[in-house]
Amino acid sequence: MRPLLASLALLIGLQGPAAATPGARPLLQSSQQQLPDGQRLLVLCYHDVVPSREAGADPETVETATLAAHLNWLRSEGYQPIGLDALAGAFAGTRPLPERAVLLTFDDGYQSLYTQVFPLLRAFRAPAVAALVGQWMETPAGQTVRYSERGRPREQFISWEQAREMQDSGLVEFASHSWDLHQGIAGNPAGSLEPAATTHAYLGPAGYETDSDWSQRVSADLERNSALLARQLGRRPRAIVWPYGRYNDRTEAIARGLGMPIGLTLDSGRREHAASMGRIRRLLVDGNPPATRLARIVRERDDAPTIRFVQLDLDRLAATGPAELDLRLTELLERIRQLGVETVVLPAFAQPGASGLIDAVYFPNRRLPVRADLLNRVAWAIATTTQARVFAWLPSDGFAPDPAADDADAQRRIGDLFEDLGQSVYLQGLLVGSITRGGTPDAIGAQSAVLAGRTRAWQPQLRTALKVDAGAATPPPAQIDALLEAYDYLQIEASRDGRREADWLGAVRSLPSGPARLLVCLPAAQGSAASTEVRAQALQQAGFPNFGVVGADLGGSPGEFATLRRTLSLRSQPAPAAQAGGR
Repeated sequence: MRPLLASLALLIGLQGPAAATPGARPLLQSSQQQLPDGQRLLVLCYHDVVPSREAGADPETVETATLAAHLNWLRSEGYQPIGLDALAGAFAGTRPLPERAVLLTFDDGYQSLYTQVFPLLRAFRAPAVAALVGQWMETPAGQTVRYSERGRPREQFISWEQAREMQDSGLVEFASHSWDLHQGIAGNPAGSLEPAATTHAYLGPAGYETDSDWSQRVSADLERNSALLARQLGRRPRAIVWPYGRYNDRTEAIARGLGMPIGLTLDSGRREHAASMGRIRRLLVDGNPPATRLARIVRERDDAPTIRFVQLDLDRLAATGPAELDLRLTELLERIRQLGVETVVLPAFAQPGASGLIDAVYFPNRRLPVRADLLNRVAWAIATTTQARVFAWLPSDGFAPDPAADDADAQRRIGDLFEDLGQSVYLQGLLVGSITRGGTPDAIGAQSAVLAGRTRAWQPQLRTALKVDAGAATPPPAQIDALLEAYDYLQIEASRDGRREADWLGAVRSLPSGPARLLVCLPAAQGSAASTEVRAQALQQAGFPNFGVVGADLGGSPGEFATLRRTLSLRSQPAPAAQAGGR
């Protein structure tokens, strides 16, 4: 097979070192992340590579001819593959990267790394990084590797002899993919299996794993794999490829302390701030995309994708018994799938009672009563069964005093809530902001940014949105622009008559990226789906593509639900504007 692949590479002119193509198009705003000194790097993440994809293949599986076409396209565009030496040199400031640098990475150590990928790397003279899971590599021949829920024969993964041959070629450097963190562990009382590296395990009657025990478990795992790679390959890894792309500040520090300062993630987004060596973003290649599609993916902007969202109410679920809860959650998930929204917003707190203050939340924490340990279960179910992203909504004020705390530092106590949220709930985003409508937007934004930082210490990949009061005085565009620098999105809650938010829409429209980064939350009380659709059409006509609804009854009449689904569909288009002078 390997000589055949090498011949294929020769036939389509792939031999020789990569060189910049004369007249190549200038670099576009793309998935290339910015490193120190403004250098740019594109990192691609591949998994299994097969001669022909079969029905039911993993979504990340690509065909050999597809990978060859990708490498050929990269070469034609003047991209130069680099290894970790070049990456480390760029961060150290000792050697700049080539103008179009690309790092190729291959996860999990499939047998195809040797039979399909390695021959192409030799033909293109392209270095790559491959990540190995120690527990899989140490599984004896003839046995089953514990891979996800299905398991795979050990023979579907490379041997140590093959790994040493690839390493000796100078083209493949092996990174750690953990010893046994590439699996799910119980993350809540419902038994949701969540990423082992970042989840505090639920231990039944004993409650949750302590910070100390979790940290010790992760550290021991990573050290065991580094020692294994050193024993088998003669060198300890200097890079960690986080299983499922999940990591946090503490796991990053653990890896760095074990000699792995380079961290490869699956974070998305093309923010312009410089990436750190411990958080290198990678573009996941899935769906076996042809080279033309890869080119579009690499060049397009996705730092502000179109968002359609629905904000739900956990109070209704929390009020049900265990048996009814399972049924209602199943129905809710099906409704979300049918709705087709890109994002779901879940309040992390129980709605205030007579006091008007938040006195209970839906996640384990050290400051407020837990009405039900429900948020993580629902967030995980939505993310894994509907593919929608989940934002938790936790305000920066409006909390009841903590009766167990004699500390007068209320801000620190609120910060503890945000930290506990990040530690205990699997999320893709965080919505934060004032509910007391006190303070200016810039003051609220600064306070909320500090709180959001404590959540993101546990989940650095979270996108953030700041809820602002559309009824307050609209700040000048320069202040709004500053908020957009600090947050991924701003959210305003529209009034029922549509007048309150007009000034905000006008101010945001004056900013180059403002309309694409504004989320408008429309009220959708029972029986109002038709009027909500009209308002959504008006927003689109005005150039504001991102909106969602709050207060919608997803279990309402079929007609109401169909209208709501049409309103929130990413395929919906604004009605044509009336032509001046027309009849």
